[in-house]
Amino acid sequence: VLAHKSFLKRKKDVLYIFLLIFITFVSLFVIKNIALYFIIFIILKFALSYLYNYLDQYFIKITSESQIELHVRSHISYFIIANIIAPFYLSFFYDNIYLNISVFLLLLTFSFFFVSKYMTKDIRPRSEQKIDLKQDSLTINDWLFIIYAIVISVVIFSSASLIIYFVQDYYLMTDAKIKGGILLGLINIGTIFSIFLLGLAKKTPQTKRISIGHNLVAMLLLLVALLMFYLKLSVSFVYLSACGITAGIGYGLFLISTRNYASTVSIQCDRPQLLTAYNNTANSASLISFLIIFILSFPNSFSQREIE
Repeated sequence: VLAHKSFLKRKKDVLYIFLLIFITFVSLFVIKNIALYFIIFIILKFALSYLYNYLDQYFIKITSESQIELHVRSHISYFIIANIIAPFYLSFFYDNIYLNISVFLLLLTFSFFFVSKYMTKDIRPRSEQKIDLKQDSLTINDWLFIIYAIVISVVIFSSASLIIYFVQDYYLMTDAKIKGGILLGLINIGTIFSIFLLGLAKKTPQTKRISIGHNLVAMLLLLVALLMFYLKLSVSFVYLSACGITAGIGYGLFLISTRNYASTVSIQCDRPQLLTAYNNTANSASLISFLIIFILSFPNSFSQREIE
């Protein structure tokens, strides 16, 4: 995502991008053509990613190094809470178009006034350099870090997207949609719990090295959760809930460690391109997860055709 150094410094620029987000969002409810739908959806994702990355870069620039860990924990906590609230809300009102548009407009209006109030002020960044999101080439270590973040995210996203089918077909449970939604909520609660525990722990100085300890514990917890899930040592929902909370705690440690590293390098080395690349790992992982599931669905479709 590229951004001009003066962009979002004027209220009309802020208004333009918020109008683009609102118009494309509303269009998704009325467009029937599948090709046009995906084009509008891509435009919406681009606008949201653009705004998200710019805001993130901005607040990183004006945040002192001692407050980076607090910024990271707050950022991830709000993100996870939104992931809990949104599916819960849509599970009851997903077909109420006018209500959904009204709620989105209300949230967008609140966000607009917040951004226009703070982003258009002439606040000097922590460093004397202007905010510039011009992308430079990433180092080999940067690419390895980004690939690592994408791979773990793909595993998490793929598993989460199939959770209802696992509950229904692998564990043979009734009310799979409800239990699958509860399980996703427990994963997010586990993530917030790990963030809370790290907040209580003794703070360590910010370094330009990724926390090996946090990542080892995160990988161990994720591996244990996946093994417990696939071994199916029990078919009770309590057992599944334990797997979900364990995975959530591991995922929280992973998010805190990787996000903290990307933010710290962005500040200490004045390299915003790494934070931009990290912010796009979720989009990349979502796309890869979709492609993997799409490819794996072919054998099943062919076998069903042969049976027919």
